[in-house]
Amino acid sequence: MGTRSLTVFMQEEGGEICRMFRMYDGYPEKHGLELANFLLKVKEVDGMEDLAPRVVKKFKKGPGEIYLWPAGAEMDTSVEHIYILSGGRERELAMTVKEVDSNQGERTFNTIFTGPLIDYKKWLKTRLTGK
Repeated sequence: MGTRSLTVFMQEEGGEICRMFRMYDGYPEKHGLELANFLLKVKEVDGMEDLAPRVVKKFKKGPGEIYLWPAGAEMDTSVEHIYILSGGRERELAMTVKEVDSNQGERTFNTIFTGPLIDYKKWLKTRLTGK
């Protein structure tokens, strides 16, 4: 079984646009890093409504693995990481990463990173090396 993740695209006004579900490789060192690297190369963003399909296009290689869920959809209980993207037109792109702990049917969401995308790679290096 893979490490499942959810990427949530938030409008600047705070509402969700959609959710992208990834079946495997959803951990911060893989999906989080791929997501940050891709987004840091994006030059212009006309809001999350523009960015969301660009991200899906980047990650969707064929049948399976990547699925779109509507905003606010019930979360699959096996999701281990949630990536929340915000910003766009008026604000710098930012990401919040949450680890999901499912213990005896109870889910808790622990924020492990929140900040501008530019800081994600520094945070990840510290997480991996302790330095």
